[in-house]
Amino acid sequence: MPSVTLTVASDKMPYHVVAGVFRIENNAEEHYQRLLKLGFKAIRLAPNKHGLFPVLYGSYPSYSDAQHAMKDIHKLDNKDAWLLIQEP
Repeated sequence: MPSVTLTVASDKMPYHVVAGVFRIENNAEEHYQRLLKLGFKAIRLAPNKHGLFPVLYGSYPSYSDAQHAMKDIHKLDNKDAWLLIQEP
């Protein structure tokens, strides 16, 4: 019997373009609000294991999508934005 390959759409978004990571939560919130006003689909993550508050430009399903977005962000807003990859 021939094998069948199925592609399943996933809502997992393990690739993130990071705008900044803040020690003070209020600073993270202010930066998050700034990104929203600029039209980004900004996201705030829960504090990390070091008690820092990450703010993202956005999350992406693939590495190539995240890389493309990061290149645009480097040109338009923040040359220091970086890519965070969360392992499942």
